[in-house]
Amino acid sequence: MIRLPVHMSTALRKVKRVRGQFLAAHGRAPTSTELAEAADVTPAKLQMLLSSERGTISLEAHRRSSDDRSWHELIPDQNQQPEQQIDALHRRQAVSDIVHSLVPAESEVVRALYLEADGRRAKTRDVALRLGCSAAQVRNVEKRALKKLARKPHVRALFNDLDFER
Repeated sequence: MIRLPVHMSTALRKVKRVRGQFLAAHGRAPTSTELAEAADVTPAKLQMLLSSERGTISLEAHRRSSDDRSWHELIPDQNQQPEQQIDALHRRQAVSDIVHSLVPAESEVVRALYLEADGRRAKTRDVALRLGCSAAQVRNVEKRALKKLARKPHVRALFNDLDFER
């Protein structure tokens, strides 16, 4: 989660306090110009403060798009060379496309177990709780999906660096 710096939080609290005082004194909400003047900030800074007031999100949260990646996956790893970053991006996209070709239940289980954003594998019981089914059902769906994937030779090449052994 990204937090506002302390001086920004302080200025935002001041703007909110001044807005409340203005409303109480005048019986109406202040205009942007009036609020900026009363809070002793420039109109541009006021707009920045008010826009920073919007809710924060976790970098682990999934974006609302078709690629199903979380926000932190968009931040490049500074330890990798550009070629490695491009290779990893292509590999992730290819793996995502292949997993997407499975039936929805299988795709969801494989994504939850093996393709978590932090790179760690989720536990079967955690996936079962999240999906609202038993751990045995998750294992059965996982086994069926991995058998399907293992039959495809081009898939094995992509998964060679992932540990699919349980």
